[in-house]
Amino acid sequence: MLGGFIKKDENKLGVWENVADTTIFNQDEVRYIKNRWMEYISKVAQAFDPEAELERIRKHQADKSALLSPLWGEWGANHSVETKIDFDYSSNIKMQRAGIKDKDRTVTDTKERGFAGALMCCDTPERTISFLVACFCDAQDIGIGERLNLIDEVTKYVNLQMQIAFICKWESRFSRPSDYEFSKSYKETVSLIPHPDHGSAPSGHSTVGKAVEKYLLSKYHYCSRDFNQLCDEVGTARITVGIHWFTDHEAASWNVENFHNLVMSYMK
Repeated sequence: MLGGFIKKDENKLGVWENVADTTIFNQDEVRYIKNRWMEYISKVAQAFDPEAELERIRKHQADKSALLSPLWGEWGANHSVETKIDFDYSSNIKMQRAGIKDKDRTVTDTKERGFAGALMCCDTPERTISFLVACFCDAQDIGIGERLNLIDEVTKYVNLQMQIAFICKWESRFSRPSDYEFSKSYKETVSLIPHPDHGSAPSGHSTVGKAVEKYLLSKYHYCSRDFNQLCDEVGTARITVGIHWFTDHEAASWNVENFHNLVMSYMK
């Protein structure tokens, strides 16, 4: 138990469960990472109010007034054939737990949060990284040679940050919103898609977005406001679909900032 918050079944393996054995970091560094993460996540869990956090997600999902970064709209305009994205929608807890997809929804408005949510549901880390780097390079008028090198650099940085994030996911096994809802016998869920079977904190998508932003900022010392917002929305998109808590998003930010220097030592 973490602050009265349920943990997932320790006997159920998730993805990257052996990351502590396969990571590039040495044993001393892995111990350091585990200790720092458990200190952080224990404090989060002690102050965690799942009912308040569920309401926070509901308000976020219901708020139609906040528009996405304009960069999403530019992406949609340049890829008009691909703006219709299937959005798997689970209508209740029973469906969510069984992983059954009972209704399809198509999102076409690139100005609404649902667009980013749908896109991030079916996207992969490498495509997300390429998309973010392309947006950054377009804004900074960076040439093709530097772009290609930059993709490799950013991908390596993100991969190292994700290794650290999954060490935490496996060690803490912080539960998903729908896991909590199921434990309380709720009939409805904030989660619109089935979630992966591994710990919730930190959010992997948030880690990708924050890591891309952090590396580019450290290299070029400037990111536009729209680009900062875009990187943040890669993570909040997973809150829009209800498979992460805001605390998972915040934990990803902590991860990237806290372990930045360690990761950079491997970038040389």
